[in-house]
Amino acid sequence: MRYGIALALAGLAVGTLPLGAEQPDYIRLSALSTQGDLRAYAGGKSFGHGFEVGHTLDIPGSEVIGLGVFGGFMKVTGDAASPLGGLRQTLEAWRVGADVRFATPLAGLTPYAGLNLNYFTGKRLNGGSVLTYDGRYTITPGPYGERGAKFGLRIGLEYRFNQAWGASVDFNHSEWYDDYAKGDHEPMTGERGVKGLNPIKPSWLAFSVQYRFKGL
Repeated sequence: MRYGIALALAGLAVGTLPLGAEQPDYIRLSALSTQGDLRAYAGGKSFGHGFEVGHTLDIPGSEVIGLGVFGGFMKVTGDAASPLGGLRQTLEAWRVGADVRFATPLAGLTPYAGLNLNYFTGKRLNGGSVLTYDGRYTITPGPYGERGAKFGLRIGLEYRFNQAWGASVDFNHSEWYDDYAKGDHEPMTGERGVKGLNPIKPSWLAFSVQYRFKGL
C-alpha cells in the first residue's frame, strides 16, 4: 500500500501533463480487499497487495477503443480463518490475461472487462485444530497442493489524471479447487479440497495506482 501512495505523490509532483493520447504500456501497484470465499479463507475481511504490467492496443472509430494484455502477481494473507479456529493462511497467484476497453463520453474514463488465467498457491502459516464429531482434528502448517492454472474474470474502471498517471478499481473473480497435501481430507465430510472451504472461488477488489508510458 505504501508503494501505491508513493506513486500517487510522485504523479502529483510531475505536474499536469495534458491528457493526450493514451500511452500503450503501464505499471500498476494495487491494494487488495478480499471478498466472498477468499474473505472466509483468509479469515474475515483482510487485505493484500499486487502488481501488474500491461500493454494496450487502440482500435480507433469503435465503441471498443482498445484491447489490453497483462501479467502480474497478487498475494493475500489472512488472520484467524474463522472455520478453523485460529489458522492463518495465504493465497498468492501469478496471473496473465486480456481485457476489452470501452469508450465513454468522459475523457480519461475507461471501463474494461476481460478474462485471465491464475496459478494459485495456498499455504497454512501455522498449526491448529478442529473439534469434530469423532474427536479433535490437528492441522499442520504447510502448502496446499496445486491444481494448475484456473480461469478468472474481472471488470473495472480506469481514470487517467494526465498522460502518465491514473488510478483504477476492478472486481476479480476466479476458481480454485485444491486437493489436500499428503492425502489429508475434510474431517466432517470426507471431501477433498481446501480445509474449511470446498471448493473455494477467490474474489477480491483491487484499488490501483498506475503509470503509463511509451515502451521501446
